[in-house]
Amino acid sequence: MRIALLACTTLLIAACRSDSPSPTDPGNGNGNGSGNGNGAQIARAGIYVTTQTNSVLVFPLNATGNVAPSRRIVGDSTGLSLPIGVGVDSKGSVYVANRTGSRVTVYPIGADGNVAPTRSLVDTAMRSPQALVVDRTDAVFVASCPGCGSAAGGATAMFHFPNNANAADYVLRGTNTQLSYPVGIAVDATRNVYIGNAFGGTVNVFAPGASGNSIPIRSFNPGASQNVQSLTVAGNTILLTSPGIGILSYISTATAGTPPAATIPSSATLPIVYPGGSFLDTSVPQPVLYLVDYSGGAVHIIQTNGTAPNLGVQSVATIRGALTGLSLPLSITVVK
Repeated sequence: MRIALLACTTLLIAACRSDSPSPTDPGNGNGNGSGNGNGAQIARAGIYVTTQTNSVLVFPLNATGNVAPSRRIVGDSTGLSLPIGVGVDSKGSVYVANRTGSRVTVYPIGADGNVAPTRSLVDTAMRSPQALVVDRTDAVFVASCPGCGSAAGGATAMFHFPNNANAADYVLRGTNTQLSYPVGIAVDATRNVYIGNAFGGTVNVFAPGASGNSIPIRSFNPGASQNVQSLTVAGNTILLTSPGIGILSYISTATAGTPPAATIPSSATLPIVYPGGSFLDTSVPQPVLYLVDYSGGAVHIIQTNGTAPNLGVQSVATIRGALTGLSLPLSITVVK
């Protein structure tokens, strides 16, 4: 068993190279945090969290404390099998990457209970889908990580699914890509694709439409000791989560040698046991950071201070408790 910084016997985390399930997050970077003011937008709004207990939990945007989710996708009919990455498109459809299920399952807006997926996104090489993001055009980007803990094999690669497609139209894979343990993925406003790798791997940025054995347009390494769990891109900021470190913030144009603009560690105000997925909301004057605490069974909603990417903690509200269902939460996305 191998995991950076913490023992894999108790923490079954995304980059954990063992026979145990493990999480991570795709980050946001998809522009789906803004609304259009209609009924469908209200129905799709919420905090979406995947869990290692094969469920997708949806909380109201104002949730805090020991509150039950407003919706819960769970049960044998759902097809959920170690669900990690989660995203929501403009119509409210929910996309979930199932690392041991070899597919991305799709659920209709408002899905609740033991509901079957309306369709699945598949590729013969995409056996271990982990990180997922839906961009502004409703295209779906999926990173597959067969080396990350329990997985079903296949290629270490990124797969692109156009809007409404069930099959990938192009794949990014090969030695030039520097993909090793891709556990986080995001797309910025100009459709550059960011992929973060665990176990001291690089954060790679690819040009729009990059496929095959493409070389990143830029990259940086957050450190050989970093067991990256998630990557989030919003505005001019890249956020990485790492056990024992907390949250690392970089300028979005970071290249080799660029130091972090800020580090947010565990503290009395923000007690992080083992960080998982994250989401940065930059639609408000002062960014709000949503952080999954895998071992802490919680979602922290962090009101930041400072100027991005040099962010700090102003205050924290937490969703945690028996009613929440947050047993081993993995990944998160937020729709407003």
